[in-house]
Amino acid sequence: MTYPPILLPTIEALYRLGNNVCAEIEKFQPDVVLGLAHSGWMPVVVAQTLWAKTRAKPFPPSTRTNIGLEKNEIYVARYGKSTPAFCCGECSDEAGRKGHYLAWLSEQSAWLETLGNQIQAVYPAMPARILVVDDIFGGWRSGYATLALLETLYPNVDTHVYAGHNDLTDDFVIGWLEQFVPALAHEIESDHKNTSARMRYRSPWQEKLKPLINGTEDIAPDRLDWQFLGPESPAVKALEEYVSAEIVLSAPAWAKELVCTYAMQRLHGEIKDHEVVEPGEDLSLWMITQLSLYPEDRLGARAWINNGVTHADIAHIYWDSPDNMKAGLKDVSAKYGWHNHTLDDNELIYFPTIALESWINAYLPPRCRKPPDPISS
Repeated sequence: MTYPPILLPTIEALYRLGNNVCAEIEKFQPDVVLGLAHSGWMPVVVAQTLWAKTRAKPFPPSTRTNIGLEKNEIYVARYGKSTPAFCCGECSDEAGRKGHYLAWLSEQSAWLETLGNQIQAVYPAMPARILVVDDIFGGWRSGYATLALLETLYPNVDTHVYAGHNDLTDDFVIGWLEQFVPALAHEIESDHKNTSARMRYRSPWQEKLKPLINGTEDIAPDRLDWQFLGPESPAVKALEEYVSAEIVLSAPAWAKELVCTYAMQRLHGEIKDHEVVEPGEDLSLWMITQLSLYPEDRLGARAWINNGVTHADIAHIYWDSPDNMKAGLKDVSAKYGWHNHTLDDNELIYFPTIALESWINAYLPPRCRKPPDPISS
């Protein structure tokens, strides 16, 4: 098979990510593999293809859910970006800001219902371990959203997000256009010359046409379900003056055949290591591979939801042992991180300090003993 030159780094990145996902499955032994629609599903497909040729046991039950940066945008529209609203992993790396975002997610009942149904459709029992797969970490926001929803659905679940380091749709759009709509490909290439090499979706066409590669699209930005590409899809309609709908609708199969054929050729040594085109490193992306929630994250979320946390909450989240309790108390006594207040019966209750200093009071459920009044602006 001849591969479009522009795609060689991307399909190599997909092959490597698919291999890594297989290794992660062997190590983690998940009950369910969850791909984040839309770009996070293709690595799962590659992993399934490689797994079928290299392992005897079946690939774990797998499904996809529609969690991307658009979910964080809903949060931002509600709270802005003023403290303590969560922005990204770099500027929100503290219990108060991260906890606020996690708490908000844990109360999104429609999302929880959809996600629960999606998982139950492939795994009817209660999952103990869930592996989430994505193409890249976009400031950790999609990852944290998924982890918060899963832990709300399954309080004792062991879960983490595994992601790669390369955008998996951008150059695919150009490669498809070069073959089927060359005039638009030239337009995008012209746009590339006038924009940053690190900018994602350097042409409006790339953002508009990325469903052609993944084969799925949003039903609505505020929903976790999704739909397959169809004749009335905006990406298909956008191209109707250039090429037939039949050709456009064949794009997802074209992309899948390319990546899976390449993966098999790499697996069987038909493409040698010295022949590959190395995926470029995008230094604007988070160069981590795995994302999990830590106990202090869970404690921060509970503090927002329950209007503070007590020793009982710390013991529950950190597991009730002297060493774990010591670690939890150390976290809530970190300088500038938490504020404590003594209740009438001398019980201590802890609040993220940022919750008391912020104008945002998102979570004030009834509590028999009221905390200090938050400061308002």
